[in-house]
Amino acid sequence: MFTSSHPPDPAHDTWRLRDGSVLTLRPMQAQDGPLLDAMLERLSPRARHNRFHGGVNSRPALLEPLERSGQVAFVLTAQRWGQLQIVAEARYCVDDSSDGAEFALVVDDRWQRRGLGERAMRALGNTAAHAGLHWLHGEVQADNRAMLGLMQRCHFCCTPDAEDPQLVHAESALRLSQVPAAPHGWSARVRHMAGAHRA
Repeated sequence: MFTSSHPPDPAHDTWRLRDGSVLTLRPMQAQDGPLLDAMLERLSPRARHNRFHGGVNSRPALLEPLERSGQVAFVLTAQRWGQLQIVAEARYCVDDSSDGAEFALVVDDRWQRRGLGERAMRALGNTAAHAGLHWLHGEVQADNRAMLGLMQRCHFCCTPDAEDPQLVHAESALRLSQVPAAPHGWSARVRHMAGAHRA
């Protein structure tokens, strides 16, 4: 179960790695197109398959949350040696029932195992919980050990797919625990990002 104890700040979350790289987690923006293109080009075939499962993997598909309600997307940018890159992307799409949402996550191969995935999943979980959702769920390739390990660290329940042995279904209940009042303007920003899907 994913428990959110404080409201997220969708504006930005910035921290520094030991090697001096400055990372920022923030909502995706329309002008991120070229940086998303560059990240897609850097992905290994395996990372691309793990993220898209053989589906569409282009800039228009990644920018879709900016044009459709019920979707929220974050990017993680890295600033190093004066160069800015998008090194991870995370999103969720609200289910038709408006009770839960399906998540997706990809981290640039060269930036894996640095805690980016866990940071991104926590942002998704916080945002979804404070938007009134009760579940996050997603499909993970059964041989994607890194992602399955991340799911366990984030307290997701992982179950082999009943119809496709190559997939594992990951899901987590979302719960607010002792949540203080959200800062002024925060609720409006989240409703805008999610397209007021609970209305």
